[in-house]
Amino acid sequence: MMPMDDSELRRRLYVPNFEHWKSLCDKNYYSKRLPSVQTLADGIILPAKMKPIKDEHRYKGGVCDRDFKFVAGYSNIAPGKLNGWCCLDESYTVERKEIVECDEEVIWGGALICHFGHFITESMSRMWYVAEHPELTQRVAFVKVNTWKVGDWIYQFLDLLGLPKDRVLIIDKPTQFRSIIIPDQSSRIKFNYNDKLLVPFKKMASSVTPRDIKKIFLTRGKDLKSQMYLANADYFEEFYRQRGYEIVAPEKLSAAEQVALITGAEEIVCHMGTLAHWSLFSRPNVKWTFLTRVDSFTSRQCLINVATGIDWYLVSTSMNFMHSDQGGGVCLIGATEYWRQYVLDHHHEQLGEERIPSWVFDDYVRHWTQYFLKPDRLETRVKTFKKIYGRLSMLEMQLKLKRPVLCFELHQARKGWLPLNLEGDAGGVLHEKLSVQAIKIYFSEPFFDVKYAVYYPKEGWSEVSSTEEIAGTVGKNKAIHGLCATLDAEGSAQFDIVYRVHNFNDEWSTWSGNGAQAVSNDHALDGVQIILMPKRK
Repeated sequence: MMPMDDSELRRRLYVPNFEHWKSLCDKNYYSKRLPSVQTLADGIILPAKMKPIKDEHRYKGGVCDRDFKFVAGYSNIAPGKLNGWCCLDESYTVERKEIVECDEEVIWGGALICHFGHFITESMSRMWYVAEHPELTQRVAFVKVNTWKVGDWIYQFLDLLGLPKDRVLIIDKPTQFRSIIIPDQSSRIKFNYNDKLLVPFKKMASSVTPRDIKKIFLTRGKDLKSQMYLANADYFEEFYRQRGYEIVAPEKLSAAEQVALITGAEEIVCHMGTLAHWSLFSRPNVKWTFLTRVDSFTSRQCLINVATGIDWYLVSTSMNFMHSDQGGGVCLIGATEYWRQYVLDHHHEQLGEERIPSWVFDDYVRHWTQYFLKPDRLETRVKTFKKIYGRLSMLEMQLKLKRPVLCFELHQARKGWLPLNLEGDAGGVLHEKLSVQAIKIYFSEPFFDVKYAVYYPKEGWSEVSSTEEIAGTVGKNKAIHGLCATLDAEGSAQFDIVYRVHNFNDEWSTWSGNGAQAVSNDHALDGVQIILMPKRK
């Protein structure tokens, strides 16, 4: 599918941060390279072991050869960059006596993530091979990469694929097999996909009879145990109920019933998140409307939208005024100006400004407080209140400058991700010879896009990263030796982005800006300073 032009994207995006979403939606995620299949004799599958990396759930384990050389695991982002959350990207050694020997050939299934959204978008990435070869009888081996329970719903979905429970093998001890069949991934869900991505979902959809319900609003069931609470969600349920949509909580149905529901629908609405990933089972050109709960997201759903060919729309309904996060917590949603414009364009109804009832605000604050003050959330509370403090400082500067503030975050050796830095700050822990290894640059609110890259003496410049993306690496102990950054055309017409770097020799570089290189070849960096300067009129 060809990238969309601005006019087409503006027709689909009802959001305040158009440039952010454009940068995600306008990418070419498609890869012409078809996945291959290899067979490894005497291969070993290692259970997952979490790496000692602060704030990153990454694992050692997966498939290795008899000498413990890593062969296959799971990756969800571009090779050479941060292999993100729940990835398997490194092997480890064990004593030979600890290895279970199994005279059997198995198929490598990859990382098993026992969360519905991650399961269908990530754990299914090698299942195209199983779907295309119904004649196979080998067991499929997975490595579980989180602490969530392997629920019965996982076996139900795999059974729809033609993979019964007795063929699913979850490795909990180092096991050496006679041979391991290793299909490549059909996607790295935040980076690219190939023609095999939809194969398992089409196979599962073909195994059910579609339901005859044309308009559906997918909701999160009130009794669903979830890390996310949506205050004011009832407003949207009632809006769509009054307009003839069936309100459905998918988790209350069997796997077959859920898939049948999606395959039969012609128009589907849901809140952005796990529910949106149901579009993988949808027919092309079916209308999907995604309502945001926060005004940022990763490229995961953008890739799915392109791959499936659905007729998608994104509407900002986020009204958060306290710290919010896409992955978990408490969010406030409501009838924003973007929502009202969407209703006018698609339902031909003129909505007035609807004030949120006071009890909704009370509900929002109560749930937010309860969530972050739970006794088992000490670490979350500390991180959250640090973010809140940073946010307050950011808002104070934003009020003073009367514009969004340029922000940057640094990942430093032994420290992990450091607290938020604002433009003008000298970021990093100086004088301890701890190298900066990654950086993210963005604005406090949608403003301009930022492009930036980092430098390594042997490899040269990294690929260019965009607003909020990570430039550099995490967990690889690779020190950065330089930085360059630019604003988009609109931003460059109004501002200069100026920066300098600090190195282990306790030296600041001269100031560079607007894409010029600030480099320290001989010494690693331990600090960065960035300033945004208005153009002189």
